[in-house]
Amino acid sequence: MWWNHQNMDKPIKTKDGLIWEFAVWHEMVNGVHQQKIYFWDQAKKVAGMMELNEPVHRNKLKDKMKKVATDKNFRDKYTCELKFPIEKNYY
Repeated sequence: MWWNHQNMDKPIKTKDGLIWEFAVWHEMVNGVHQQKIYFWDQAKKVAGMMELNEPVHRNKLKDKMKKVATDKNFRDKYTCELKFPIEKNYY
């Protein structure tokens, strides 16, 4: 299920003016709670997905999203090619 409330889909603008978009998915798979944070820059040149296999409180998810937006080394760990639109291609 897409988590599109509580500002989980709100873009994050960095100090250098870049805008990062996010989509968060959460579900139970074989009794394991999974959360996925999809991210991309506004130009869709950089994109990726972070998969979390344990429940993470929404405040901690937001912290991870901010870190993706502001920390290139952290973001690079999760960078991968994504197909757009996210909500249609990943569920």
